[in-house]
Amino acid sequence: MEKEGTPTGQHVIQTIPIYIGVTGHKDIPEETVPDLKATVRAVIQYLHDTYQNTPLTVISSLAEGADTLVAEVGLEAGCGLIAVLPMPREEYERDFPSDTARHGFRSLLDKAEAVFTMPYAKGSTADSIRHPGEHRDRQYAAAGNFVAAHSQVLLALWNGIEMQGPAGTSAVVRTKLSRNFDQATCKPDPFFVPDSGPVYYIFTRRRTKDAGIVTKPPKPAGMDWFEDKGEHTITGVDVLYPAFWNNQETGEKGRITPRAYYAEILHKIDAFNADAKALCRSDEVQTSRQYVFPAEHANGLPRGMTAICNLYGTADVLAQRFKTESLRALKILLAGAVVGFSFLSIFSELLATVYILALFPATLGMLFLYWRRKKEIKDKFSDYRALAEALRVQFFWKLLGSRESVTDHYLRKFKREMGWILHAVRNVSIEANHACRTARPPDRNASFELAMRHWVEDQRTYFEKKCGEKQENIEKQEAFTLRLFVLAMLLVAALFAIKGVFVFVLGHADDPLGMEDVKEWLIGASLFVSIEVLLATGAARAAYVEKSGLLEEVKQFQRMLSLYKRAHRLIRERLAADGPEKAEELLIELGREALTESGDWLLLQRSKPLEMPMEG
Repeated sequence: MEKEGTPTGQHVIQTIPIYIGVTGHKDIPEETVPDLKATVRAVIQYLHDTYQNTPLTVISSLAEGADTLVAEVGLEAGCGLIAVLPMPREEYERDFPSDTARHGFRSLLDKAEAVFTMPYAKGSTADSIRHPGEHRDRQYAAAGNFVAAHSQVLLALWNGIEMQGPAGTSAVVRTKLSRNFDQATCKPDPFFVPDSGPVYYIFTRRRTKDAGIVTKPPKPAGMDWFEDKGEHTITGVDVLYPAFWNNQETGEKGRITPRAYYAEILHKIDAFNADAKALCRSDEVQTSRQYVFPAEHANGLPRGMTAICNLYGTADVLAQRFKTESLRALKILLAGAVVGFSFLSIFSELLATVYILALFPATLGMLFLYWRRKKEIKDKFSDYRALAEALRVQFFWKLLGSRESVTDHYLRKFKREMGWILHAVRNVSIEANHACRTARPPDRNASFELAMRHWVEDQRTYFEKKCGEKQENIEKQEAFTLRLFVLAMLLVAALFAIKGVFVFVLGHADDPLGMEDVKEWLIGASLFVSIEVLLATGAARAAYVEKSGLLEEVKQFQRMLSLYKRAHRLIRERLAADGPEKAEELLIELGREALTESGDWLLLQRSKPLEMPMEG
């Protein structure tokens, strides 16, 4: 079920939610419900307190028992709700044994912000799923797989006993811990740190089968998992991680723990949301989102596509803001270094007092404090730019109705440091991704032309303009630096002229090759200081060009311009020869190439951190 897009200009600042998945038993003893609700409430409160800027959303199939319990507690605690139905609503309601249970299900469904119905598994039909058995079980398995794949935290209200079969509580937990997700939902990546998140295991008895169990078993049995002993625990909750972590090797900075890894992902999402709330204005985001899709077309978008577009606008505004702040910080650091060096030069050549000398370490000390406060802004700029470019590709892939996802292709080199971006893209795309799994765009030709015009052609125009602007900027920087060095050389010539006056006019020929007599003269000493300051300023300007990545950025923009020019020609040729379906394949490939270039750009930015100028 999709909802209308947000009207243009309203509520366009998009934050990234954290998804809390739920799986658990249907037949929970009534006497245990209050304690289970209290434990679930404590987990949700812990997440609210830890990630205060981030909305929480429960993903639940709304089955009787655990699914309904967590959904109700989540709504009471201010969480959103996404319903994932294993089959069409009318058929699913047959699972509810009473009118009271059906009424509760319908009430929760009405409160859900989105409702996803799993498509029929291959070989299944409406008739084949009506009776218990393999076909119906596969629908439950698909819903459980979806919940496990899309949640950052999975709450498992479970008795800890492994059961065989594709569906059920233990199957969902096993899927989460093994990362064996349905390929259509989330492609696994066996060579990198898993991003599937932890399982919060809450021991839960079943009404009939576990009547004899009074106390919690020592640990879940029957499957591989890892428990981080350093995890902050909530009473009644065990936090389990994929077994991958049992064999995790120690890196340069020591052994990474799953607790730290997943917490860093969520903290970075929370930091983005905090920046979005503090630094973004709706009018700025509205302007930025039009760089992807113009307002005249955006009003008719489904809500899932609108969310991607809004998050692009939010990330773009933040990237621009932090880019400006990063360049300003770099200028201040380099200018401060020149000022500090100037005090040292003045002490050496003009005024050898303790006050002048003290200004040198004082300046560097202030620069160090400023650097410590500003060092993270360049990383935020590169992170938010990388997120925005990922969302551009994701938006147009979904506009075409493609099942391809950016998360399967992007930032493989930065899986540990940049995993939060993949979670952000996956979370904000949840509705658009599901829509592409269940239906194709009604007018594919119109979608294709919109993608060509507002992606390929707009990007080609953008890079043409930017290549010229950036090349002009580099030339201005180089010309200014050259003028500084020329002026320094002229001052050196002036020193020689002054020496000539001393030797040939004033008759000081005792030491015709020495410059001490010139330095003792105030004008001569001042010229020495000026030359040193000019050279230091020129070096700082050159360092600015190098540290800001202007030269490499021009080369990258030229590659992107060439890519979009070539893509435009080839796609139009393919369209004329083979029709829109074959031409769409080239658009998908273009997206992969754009993601590769964005990853290379990110690598470049990460290799040029904001550093203290005196660190070399």
